[in-house]
Amino acid sequence: MRDRTIWWLVGALIALRVVVVIGALSTDATAKDYPLSGDIMRFHEIAVSLATPYLVFEVEYPPVTLGAIELLEGGSFRSATVNLMVAALGADVLILAVIIWAWGVRAGLVYLVLGIAFVLDPFIYLRVDLLSVALAIGAVALLRRRHPRWAGALLAIACFAKIWPIALVPLFFFARNRKGWLPFAAISGLGLSLWIALWGVDGVRQVATFRGSIGWEIESLIGSIIRLGPNAVVYLENGAYRVDEVPGAATPLLLLLGLAAIALVWLLVSNRPDRESPRIADGLAPLAAICATLVTATIISPQYLFWMLPFTAIAAIEGERLVAELVMLASALSVLEFARLDGLVAGDRFPVLVVLFRNVVLIALLVLCFYRLAAAPTEGVDTDRSLVSAGANNTTVTSTTEQRSRRPAWADESSTST
Repeated sequence: MRDRTIWWLVGALIALRVVVVIGALSTDATAKDYPLSGDIMRFHEIAVSLATPYLVFEVEYPPVTLGAIELLEGGSFRSATVNLMVAALGADVLILAVIIWAWGVRAGLVYLVLGIAFVLDPFIYLRVDLLSVALAIGAVALLRRRHPRWAGALLAIACFAKIWPIALVPLFFFARNRKGWLPFAAISGLGLSLWIALWGVDGVRQVATFRGSIGWEIESLIGSIIRLGPNAVVYLENGAYRVDEVPGAATPLLLLLGLAAIALVWLLVSNRPDRESPRIADGLAPLAAICATLVTATIISPQYLFWMLPFTAIAAIEGERLVAELVMLASALSVLEFARLDGLVAGDRFPVLVVLFRNVVLIALLVLCFYRLAAAPTEGVDTDRSLVSAGANNTTVTSTTEQRSRRPAWADESSTST
């Protein structure tokens, strides 16, 4: 595929997103009873509250996201909706620009294609998740482009937007240039100290536990299994539909399981001679760490699948076609079950099975990532690269044979890092 054609496709897919957002803002998507508006109502409630966040008024979002919510509040439900959708669209385009800058236009095109399901039902533009995704992929891009200090600083900020980017922190250890550790540690320590000093340690608990929620969210791995039971009772808790209660011992066990899975990801990476390559460091490893976070969580909201898309795009252009297909399938299933949310809550068999199948796909994705990371560098890469293929600096790779016959681009990059 020629570069000019790729740029035209990128432009068309951006235009599609703009049209979708404009269409959503011109319809009942801004009404309070519209399914897309659930999070907007909560954001509006947070922004207009006169009570001190975390101390008096419980908030489930970290400080950076809280600041974004208050910044985007325009004084009314309608203005908050417009501001958030425009900002989220801007973040989506920013993510695309970062990917193109660090990994090439073909990676950007794959990113746009992977997100098609979220465009067909654009609830993602009424969520704040794109902020943390933009910050996280920006940090990885800065590390790839040999700006480790800025990368460390940006990843620290990302962790104060959402918790999940913490799973990417070990990436600094496996980069040849580890200068990002100091700014990451400094900003993280300062940010956490200010958070606790201003709002108390309970604010951290509110974020970590989603305001003290005790139930299994019906889209989580275990919650979707419990939902299959004939006597399962679904209830609304802190903005999420949940079932049953999480046993006291389950929470720390799930946390330990998630940390163990993430540690295994980076342990496998540490044993690879190509651990600094874009396929491993920027694609498979972050993707596997995020997937491990999801499958061990007590909540998997549909928009969480978007966290994986930029890293999947990078893996895809490096030959991981099956990985990309599984992520795209899981994303489509998440959008489908969101569209059938009422039926899911009511216990209709089809949406319940859709969620269960989505979670099976996530487990399969995690297993595949572990297999790829454990395989020898010359194994496990799909030889059919019909999605698109390019190296970190827009270097086109057309076949596995050609890739093996020359010095890889990542080797040159890592040897000249400063």
